[in-house]
Amino acid sequence: MILDFSKTGSLPEVDLVIAGAGACGLAVAAELLDSPIKVLILESGGLEPEEDVEDLGRLDQHSSEFPADRSVRRAYGGTSKDWTGESLFYESWAFGPRPWIPEADWPVSANEIEMYADRARKAIGISRLPNGALPWESRGQLPPDIDYRKVILTAAQFPADRDLSARLLEQIEASENVTLALHANVIDVRLNREMSAVSGLAVRNDFGTTILAKGKQFVIALGGIETPRLLLASKSQEARGIGNLRGMVGQGVHDRTRMTCAQVFPRRRIAFDRTFADWHLNGQRYQPQLILAEEAVRSLSALGVGGRIVFDSDRKGVDALRGFKKAWNEKAGVREVFRSGAEAVRELPIAAGEIHAKSIAKRSYAPSDAQVYLEAFCGQPPANGSSIRLGTDVDAMGVPRALYTHRVHRSERESILNFAEMCGEELKAVGLASRTALEPALLDEERFEDWCSPEGLVMGGTRMSLDPARGVVDMDLKVHGLKNLYCAGASVFPSSGAADPTLTLFALNCRLADHLQWTLRSSIADNDQLAA
Repeated sequence: MILDFSKTGSLPEVDLVIAGAGACGLAVAAELLDSPIKVLILESGGLEPEEDVEDLGRLDQHSSEFPADRSVRRAYGGTSKDWTGESLFYESWAFGPRPWIPEADWPVSANEIEMYADRARKAIGISRLPNGALPWESRGQLPPDIDYRKVILTAAQFPADRDLSARLLEQIEASENVTLALHANVIDVRLNREMSAVSGLAVRNDFGTTILAKGKQFVIALGGIETPRLLLASKSQEARGIGNLRGMVGQGVHDRTRMTCAQVFPRRRIAFDRTFADWHLNGQRYQPQLILAEEAVRSLSALGVGGRIVFDSDRKGVDALRGFKKAWNEKAGVREVFRSGAEAVRELPIAAGEIHAKSIAKRSYAPSDAQVYLEAFCGQPPANGSSIRLGTDVDAMGVPRALYTHRVHRSERESILNFAEMCGEELKAVGLASRTALEPALLDEERFEDWCSPEGLVMGGTRMSLDPARGVVDMDLKVHGLKNLYCAGASVFPSSGAADPTLTLFALNCRLADHLQWTLRSSIADNDQLAA
């Protein structure tokens, strides 16, 4: 069921209240569809982005390079409306202790989370190739004999249908146990008299109507910045905010740093393209990626770092044909039709190559004149000085805006530099590249910070730890000291690996859904027995 809180001014009382209808909130709710558990999802926006609602998530202050729109989105589906769905599970070593990175270890093992990997893939809309094969193997091609003690060649997956929210909307609308409330802004977390559990979430609509959303269990799934912001801003009963007695909310924040780190000069262009161009199999896209191997990570005391090959060309190919078709169908002026037609003719050989590569060879096509680069992405250390605090400005609902401070750590440059050099050595050793040229900014510590950029994958603001003095939530993602409040999302990540966090995040969501289902089903069964 879907309701608009701005119109109804009322909310149903349920078993589970989820704040946030982004990827994480929806992923948890999807696991509980058609169960006996009554679920309420609170979304501050509507089904589509609205300018005044989007302003509620505007940051008080942040770096000009920070992609705020990727981290904060106030609408049904949240940032998942714009995501790529890139999926590659974290390396197993990323969950264990790394003595050279303070506070990097997770309270759960890789095996505990990998148990949910297949369910996570299904939720995202991807599936593994038979027998866990890589794209090269599935097409009968041997990948290059790279030294896997140094660098690992793998592939990230991308779903054909990236819009998770659209896939779930019809199911939520027809559901008897899940209610989606739009224009329902959570402004405060309220506790019971004993201060031991959440009694409800204060929810306000556009007209100032404020009521308490009540339930047995509560999940905050507002994103890497908004989840810490809400906990910090909930000061009606706790002066330092909810879950922040030890001052850990908004601390240990980390992101992924991305930069073009080297130009690559292929020796055998056809073999190089066949290895590193994207693959298209079974309706999914596979992107070849290079990941710094565990042995190299430990010997170099490096961060989790990986990368991909980028083919940079101004040629438009199929896009030029589409431009001509659009100009023709829309009856554009003669000059525009002629210009787009001339461009389509000029790009016809490239378009033919793209069509053949994707339909026959099942790969992306790179023009022979394309420049080739190595783009690196590197996880940040959690103790790097980045933080989320409350600013002095408030939004239209009266909630202080988040002030996000993003720092770049010197270990990021060192890790990316080691990775770029090692990749260059291996590409030359297997005969794919004649040489590589490092990006000059990578060699200059002062220029590095200006050249690299954060991805906006904000993690760690409500980090997971068994020790309440070192984290905000426990291994079940329950806020320390409270019986029924949980956090879902990348804000619980103690640290990161080299891969994109999406698949690991969705596995955690499935794990949380199982825990909530077990506790709530037990509660419902107990109540039924008492009633009988």
